[in-house]
Amino acid sequence: AKEKYNGKFNYKLTPVKNTAKRMLIQGNDAISIGAIKAGCKFVAEYPMTPSSSILHFMAEHSREYNIIVKHVEDELSAVNHIIGASEVGVRSMTATSGGGFSLMAEAIGLAGMHETGIVIVNVQRPGPSTGLPTRTGQGDLQFMLHASQDEFPRMVVAPGDVEECFKLTFEAFNIADKYQMPVIVLSDKYLAESETSVLIFDEAGMRIDRGKLLREKDLIKFADKAGMNETEFAIRRFPRYQDAPDGISPKPLVGEKGGMFTYTSDEHDDFGFIVEDVENRNEKMNKRMRKLQTLLKELPPPELIGPKNADITFISWGSVKGAILETMEMLSKDKISANFLQIKYMCPFHSETVGEILSKAKKKILVEENYSGQLGDLIREKTGIKMDQKILDYSGRPFTAKQIYNSVREAMNKNFTAAK
Repeated sequence: AKEKYNGKFNYKLTPVKNTAKRMLIQGNDAISIGAIKAGCKFVAEYPMTPSSSILHFMAEHSREYNIIVKHVEDELSAVNHIIGASEVGVRSMTATSGGGFSLMAEAIGLAGMHETGIVIVNVQRPGPSTGLPTRTGQGDLQFMLHASQDEFPRMVVAPGDVEECFKLTFEAFNIADKYQMPVIVLSDKYLAESETSVLIFDEAGMRIDRGKLLREKDLIKFADKAGMNETEFAIRRFPRYQDAPDGISPKPLVGEKGGMFTYTSDEHDDFGFIVEDVENRNEKMNKRMRKLQTLLKELPPPELIGPKNADITFISWGSVKGAILETMEMLSKDKISANFLQIKYMCPFHSETVGEILSKAKKKILVEENYSGQLGDLIREKTGIKMDQKILDYSGRPFTAKQIYNSVREAMNKNFTAAK
């Protein structure tokens, strides 16, 4: 500007010295880096705004990190591709938005029945149908919790900033492998495509965990305990779906000697053969669902951000986090204390912790980018607690701190009429 502008230009930027290294990054790129850090080696995706840049990023870096990236014909193909890759031991991922996820629903049920760990990223945009394809929203939460027929364990996790995009995506791959279940990373357009300046991600303590995945040496130990000879070992069928106290059965790597079993979409016995008797059905259903109880003990419970005994408690998730933190600063200047309960893990849900925190809250304000307040409905379902106020925006535009601040001050003047 100094060179091109014909006149006085008195503005100068002074370089800041001795600062920590920072980077400018989007949420989708942070998710992609988290997947690469987690050892993702296969990506199948059909482009859909606003998730497409994940496909582009992974393709751009595929040679560098030895990743197979497939631009497939549709979302049905994408999810079935990653199920197949995951079943032979390859960490796999797809990304889409709500419309594409709709097409994936049946196959996600297949992964649930197979007990196959996959990672699906849903970058939300407003719907229904095509909706507002280049805008942001949080309207898919309840869909992610209930998609597909009947019940099976899944994890739904919602990052609120780019660092959480990185770390929670890495964690998603470990959970998918360890608990042998689909994991959904629930983002949104604003978080996915906003540029943020952050410190270089801290990778301390990040270790890949493949859970109970068995190699041939592990299978040989099983055979030795059973007193099998080499021939018996080579043709034996492995009880892939055997009962387990934590709900997680040992899983042989497909193709390993002594680890033969059958995949089927029907209900099945320990070896994968189709069985419809009552006792087996109840045992297998209970085993699968038991994983959620085990997983909940591993996941960190939500914590309040800000003072404990605050005048106001905000409850929200996803990219709204940034606007709420800024709103808290604005309210503090008015001598109004506020804290923030950010929910990251939607399923399984920390009902007891959330209930305990909110039971002590003076004024509970839900902030979401959807019509009905879907997180609020989930909290009421799990804890019986309802919100004092709902601040909802489904225009496709991200919340601003000023917008939330004005809504709070207006409600304070009305003495917080309870939300219906």
